[in-house]
Amino acid sequence: RQQHQQQQQQQQQMPMEGVAQEGDATASSSSSAALAGAVGKRRRRAGNPVVKLSLKLLDTYKTINNKYYARQKSKASAPKPAQSRMVYNDGYDDEAGDYIVREGDIIYERYKIAVRPGSKTPLLGKGSFGQVVYAFDLKENIGVAIKIIKNQKHFHEQARTEIELLRRFLLVPRLPRVPVPHSDYHRDSFLPCTEFVEQSNIVRLLDSFVHRNHQCLVFELLPLSLYDLLKFSKFKGFSLTLVRKLTRNILYNLASLRQSNVDVIHCDLKPENVMLIKHNEYRIKVIDFGSSCSSSHKPFSYIQSRFYRSPEVLLCRHYSYAIDMWSLGCIMVEMHTGSPLFNGKNEFEQMVKIAQMLGLPPSHMIASAGSKSKVKSMFRKVDGKWALKNPSDGYVVHNPRALSMAIRKPNSQEAEQEYADMESLLAGMLALDPDERFSPEQALHHPFFSRTP
Repeated sequence: RQQHQQQQQQQQQMPMEGVAQEGDATASSSSSAALAGAVGKRRRRAGNPVVKLSLKLLDTYKTINNKYYARQKSKASAPKPAQSRMVYNDGYDDEAGDYIVREGDIIYERYKIAVRPGSKTPLLGKGSFGQVVYAFDLKENIGVAIKIIKNQKHFHEQARTEIELLRRFLLVPRLPRVPVPHSDYHRDSFLPCTEFVEQSNIVRLLDSFVHRNHQCLVFELLPLSLYDLLKFSKFKGFSLTLVRKLTRNILYNLASLRQSNVDVIHCDLKPENVMLIKHNEYRIKVIDFGSSCSSSHKPFSYIQSRFYRSPEVLLCRHYSYAIDMWSLGCIMVEMHTGSPLFNGKNEFEQMVKIAQMLGLPPSHMIASAGSKSKVKSMFRKVDGKWALKNPSDGYVVHNPRALSMAIRKPNSQEAEQEYADMESLLAGMLALDPDERFSPEQALHHPFFSRTP
């Protein structure tokens, strides 16, 4: 009986289990179908072009940007191919018209470009005119300095003027040696110089020629400039004894340029253009006559480096030999203090600094200025008198003691009388009116130079 009951129970359970299994299968089938549908839908969406372009869009942009800027940075840091510069004058010039200098090149079948002993490059100097390089003269077995002018017409014309002036110096006869009378200063006296005033004070032009469309001037090699000397002093300046020696020699030079058979206004006197003949001597030669002219022919109006530019040139007025004396006065102070006397950032600021130290130029100079627009930008009339604007449209106040303070170095051991003599000399060399400015001969008679040495 028990077995029979068990069999009946098993038979009753069997259909129920089948129903359950069938239900489970149906549910499972529905779930699988739903999952498959969702996957299929996602696949269809993923295959849609719009969806493809939109997924992780910011990441895509970021990747593109990173790659772009990486390429740009790589281009900027990559060295410029040498051949990309060689596209002017059959590959001999750069884009600025300068000759491409290569160590070992031989110019004019005579001058071999080389690195000067103690230097890392053949380049000795560079400017708006072109460049100066060191070379070895294979014929004379000496080092020389070659000024290679830019391949531009107006620089060629300027260089030819310089060549003409330098050749003129070779024709100047020597002046006799006449002792300086150490008498009381007299501003109208004329002084034949104590040295031979001739071409020995001027840099020697050894050769000139045209090489691959570049005018070249070959000069004697000089060791260093006044600016180099100032750099060696860490711009602390020189003693008044040394300033006296150097200034006297430059004055001899300017006196020679004013001779009637020379008649040269240098027009760019500055420490870089005054060279020492030897390291251990303080005799000098003046270089760079590229802006020079004669008193009767002045082709250039924009002359003189700004720190050494005279008031008459700032006002675009007629100029004369006196502009070189102004420049020398500025150089004289700089040699002692190590800093430029007037270091304006532009022409207006230059005039402001001059006016603060020395006062305004005379009214007749302002009224007769060659550029009315420049006068209008610098000056204004106040109660019928000229006044100089300052950057805030106020007025510049002249300090009568400014020059006296400017020439003195802190904790200086120089005698006060020497400073007084120097200030008196500078008052004449820096006279605002060029007609009242000292000539070289008048300056050399000043008590400042009567001291020994």
